[in-house]
Amino acid sequence: MRIVNEVERWGKRFYELTDGQESSVAEAIFVTRKPRSRIMLDVKMGLEDIISKGNLLQHEAFIKYKSISMINDEYCLLKDEPGIYQPLTAYLREKSPSLVQRVKWVLTLAEVLKEAEEKGCNWTILGLKSLQVDKDGGLKVIDPAITGLTWQYREDEQQTYPEEVYQAVEVYKEKKWAEGSHIYNAGVIMYYLLTDRMPFNADDKSDLVDQIYNSIPVEPRYLSYQLSKPLNDFIMSTLKKDLSERLGDWDSFISQLRNLEEKGLLEGDLNQLKENQEKASQMIKKRKHRLSVRNFWRKKRAVITVVGGLLAFFVLLGFMGGSREPVVTEETTPSEVVEIFYQGIDQKDIFLVEDTNISDLGELDNLLNRNYVIERVRQAYSMADTEGFFGITDLEITKLADHLQPAFEVVYHLYINNPTDETNEDTGEPVMEKIIIDMKDRVLLGNVEGRWQIVELEGSIQSLIQGELGLES
Repeated sequence: MRIVNEVERWGKRFYELTDGQESSVAEAIFVTRKPRSRIMLDVKMGLEDIISKGNLLQHEAFIKYKSISMINDEYCLLKDEPGIYQPLTAYLREKSPSLVQRVKWVLTLAEVLKEAEEKGCNWTILGLKSLQVDKDGGLKVIDPAITGLTWQYREDEQQTYPEEVYQAVEVYKEKKWAEGSHIYNAGVIMYYLLTDRMPFNADDKSDLVDQIYNSIPVEPRYLSYQLSKPLNDFIMSTLKKDLSERLGDWDSFISQLRNLEEKGLLEGDLNQLKENQEKASQMIKKRKHRLSVRNFWRKKRAVITVVGGLLAFFVLLGFMGGSREPVVTEETTPSEVVEIFYQGIDQKDIFLVEDTNISDLGELDNLLNRNYVIERVRQAYSMADTEGFFGITDLEITKLADHLQPAFEVVYHLYINNPTDETNEDTGEPVMEKIIIDMKDRVLLGNVEGRWQIVELEGSIQSLIQGELGLES
C-alpha cells in the first residue's frame, strides 16, 4: 500500500493509502505520547485480540479495523473503509446538527449496542470518545475496548468526561452490566447529544458518584427548549436509578424512539416551548441548590453527626434549660399564633412550629431538624453567627374577614443562600448566592383544647411541605 496523503488533526495522525485499485485509511496508534517498546507491543497485541473478536459485528456504523500494520515506521490501525472520520465532539463544536440528525445518531448507537449484546461482545463503558462522524454526517462507533487502549496516546481536542458518568447505580453496586445498564449508558449519551450537557457533572468524582446515586438530572426540555414532552420523558426513562423501573430492552428503546421520530413528536409545539423556557431557570437553580446543600451535608456528615449527637445528649439530660413550656396558651391570639409559627420556621425551631400547628408538615419537619444542625456546624466552622441556608424576612400578616374561623393571608420573602462554586479564602466554605422568593400563604386556625392552632396551610408554603424547593436534600 502506498501513502497518498498524511493528515494530522484532533490529536491523531491518518495515512490515506492505495494499492492502485482500492483505498484504505490507517490511524497511527502512538501520536502524542510514545511509551516504551514493551508497552507498545502489549498494546499492539491487545488491539489484535480485540479486532479478531470484535469484527463479529456487521452494522454499517461499526468501524471494522482489519489489522495492525507498520506504516511509515509506526504502528497503525488499518481499516478498509475510505475517508477520515471526525470525533463527534469536534463535529459538534464546528457544526449545528438538527434535532432529527441527533436522534438518528441515538438510533444508530442503539442498533450497534443491541447487536454487540446479542453477539456477546461484553462491552462495558461506551463513551463519547468512541463516537465519530463520517463525511455524510452519519454516526460511526469504535469498539470501546479499542478506545480504552489507544486514547491516552492520541490526546485529541475533544472534551472528555470521566467514565463514572456513564455507569448506572447497579454497576457500582454489583460490578456487572445488564442490558438495562447499557441502556442507561446510551441514555447518558442521548442526554448529552440532545442538550450538549451531561446529566451529572462535578469536578470531584465522589460528588459525581453521589449525584448518580441520589440526584435526578434536570429534565432535558429545560436545557433544550425545543424538545417535546414525550421525547423528554423517553430520555428520563432511560436514566431511572432502579433497574426494574428503567426502559428494559433494546427493542423497546429503538421502537419507542423511532415511533416519536416517525410521528413528528421530537419537537414540542409553541406552547411547550414557552413552558420549557419559563420553567428552565427555576428548575436549574433548584437542582443546583439541592446539589450544593447535599454536598455540604455529605462532606461534613461526620462533624454534623457528632454535633447532632451532642445536642441530643444535652437535650436528654436537660442541659438546654429543661423541658420547654408551651408558648401558645389560652391567652395567645390567633394572629400571635401565626407569627410564632413563621418565627419557628425562620429560626428552624421545630418546637415553636409544632406548638402552633396540627396540620401535616410533610418534608418541612425534616427540613427544620436537619438545617438546625447544619447551621450550628456552619457557625462552629466560621466561629461567628452566620446567616442560615434559608429564612424568612418582611413578614406581613393580614386577617381575612370572610371566614367563620380565624384566617390570615401571610406575605413574606423566603431567602435561600445557595452555595456557589467559589470558595471563601478565610473560612474555606462556599461563597453564598442569595435567592429571594416571593411567598404568599393562606392560614386557617381552629380552637383545639382551648388553644388556637393552625389547622390548614395553603399557598406557597406547600413547596416547603412537599419538598419542591430542594432544601430537604
